[in-house]
Amino acid sequence: ASTRPRNVPPGWELPPRVGRVPAAAAAADASGEVSDGSSSKLAEDVVIFERWDEVAGESSSSARVVEHFRNDESKSDRIMDDLFDAVANTLCWEQEYATNKSPSLLRECPWKDISTIAWSFATRGHFGSESTEYLIAAAVKEASRRLDAAPRGAAAARNNGGRGNSRGSQSGRPNNRNDRTSRFIPRDVSQLAWSVGVLQCDNYRLGDSLVELVGAISRRWIGLGVDKHWDAAQRPFENWQTADLVQLAVALSHGRIDDVGLLSEIYHEAFHIILMGDKAENVKGGSFRQNNGRHRRWQSWELSIMLWVQANLYLTSKQGSVFGVFSEAVPRTLLRRVQRQIDNGNEIASVDSIGIGAQEQANLAWSLTVLQEHFSEESKDLLRSIFRSASSSYRSGSFIRLENAHQLWQSYFLLEEECPDVVADVNKSFRDYLERTWNAEKSRQKISSARHRSLSQTLDLMGVAHYNEHHEDIDVAIILKTESSWTHTAERGDHEESHHKVAVEFDGPKHFTRMSNEKPRALGHTVLKYRILKKQGWAVVRVPYYEFDKIPFWASMERQRYLQRLLKTHDDIRFSEVDRSEYTPLVPSRQTRFD
Repeated sequence: ASTRPRNVPPGWELPPRVGRVPAAAAAADASGEVSDGSSSKLAEDVVIFERWDEVAGESSSSARVVEHFRNDESKSDRIMDDLFDAVANTLCWEQEYATNKSPSLLRECPWKDISTIAWSFATRGHFGSESTEYLIAAAVKEASRRLDAAPRGAAAARNNGGRGNSRGSQSGRPNNRNDRTSRFIPRDVSQLAWSVGVLQCDNYRLGDSLVELVGAISRRWIGLGVDKHWDAAQRPFENWQTADLVQLAVALSHGRIDDVGLLSEIYHEAFHIILMGDKAENVKGGSFRQNNGRHRRWQSWELSIMLWVQANLYLTSKQGSVFGVFSEAVPRTLLRRVQRQIDNGNEIASVDSIGIGAQEQANLAWSLTVLQEHFSEESKDLLRSIFRSASSSYRSGSFIRLENAHQLWQSYFLLEEECPDVVADVNKSFRDYLERTWNAEKSRQKISSARHRSLSQTLDLMGVAHYNEHHEDIDVAIILKTESSWTHTAERGDHEESHHKVAVEFDGPKHFTRMSNEKPRALGHTVLKYRILKKQGWAVVRVPYYEFDKIPFWASMERQRYLQRLLKTHDDIRFSEVDRSEYTPLVPSRQTRFD
């Protein structure tokens, strides 16, 4: 897995793309001159993709070498995939799995081996075979069984000589040192959770396994019912390293799992580590140590990941005060590290010098914008530094990942109105480059989902003119050319003449969290998209899947009634001489006969 890792990130359809500004434009920007080339030609040349024929050049012999390498790579990939399937089949016999028990080989595996096996499949990106599904499901079942069987609370304290808060109790180490399968450390659990979270991004059938594992982790460290917080003085994750917290948080983000109790404890511990780091820095000579004798310190890039997880799951102070406190502490901590380098003589210190690379910078800018935590002075200073670093890379003509450019553009687009002083120093050519890459991404060919097509067909039945897969990834666009109170008067035509623009967004399951005790919460990327659309003058109407899917596909009149109330399409709809539907506004938390 380490020698042949996956080249496509979890949940992505394509590998990361790389682009750069043309050399002529970069030189013109550096000299302050304005290119006289046509804008259309510049737009065509903005993005440069990595291609095999670029590596091969024009030489036919080079082309043959590249083609031979392609064939060898394809053959080696097939051999590697066969090897992984053989391992899965050996570890997980189908007849044993059918008995609802863990296969015998897995039952004998130590914790470290189980987590390493899952990590190997995730790192390789081997997720599609039936044997892989069996193996991961069986590994999760065995891990959950061990977590539930491990002592906790008062029992864990007794097993460790009354030290309920010791490393042994948190690591699940029993008195019997010969029981290899029962011993575990937090890294084993977090690595397994991360692996399953990565695999289920590409194979939805593994989603239930992640839910099962997260439930076992929550029961083990958080507790339920009378066991919840069995010791008020204990922090459940105080023995977890920062890398362990990051892996568990990323797993929850990949799975869109909204376990607020578990997430709150993770971020409580994350904020505690920040506070302890501040104390350690303030103690002269750096002699400060935490109570357990270990000093944990966040890496700068780890903080960017934790903030990205929070933004992706859209965890704000509404879900718990700790989320607001943590998002405020991250910019302050990073700026303090930059200032410390300056004080130590590095006059050109920046976010780059503290380990914040291009990916982390884009994540930070995107996350602070999603969470709307960009109004504090610390956040503004951090964002200025990020855009300054990105802009300098642009001027040098270096490569930039297009996904990073898209994140920076979304942040810039909102900041130029909400916090104009933050992006005031961004040069116009860099801004235009970000906008061009974003527009190129949004103009790509799109394929409508089955739910989207059903929504469009219902609007056709209602006589509502609309556009499918409109600009900015709008699912259904309704353009009203005249002042009107009803959307069925919409017409197709020039958008410049329109008075009202309505964006109808069908939000499927991947737009929301899951495992929530309340109504699913929209994810950060969805919330940000709606903010961008509203700034562009669109009125956004959301059609959540958990409302639309309740209406059977054969109940076309009920779907028309639903959209009539949601979009205010008609004063009344006549289905027959006796069957009509009069407009009434939708009532929040309404119940229908399909509930």
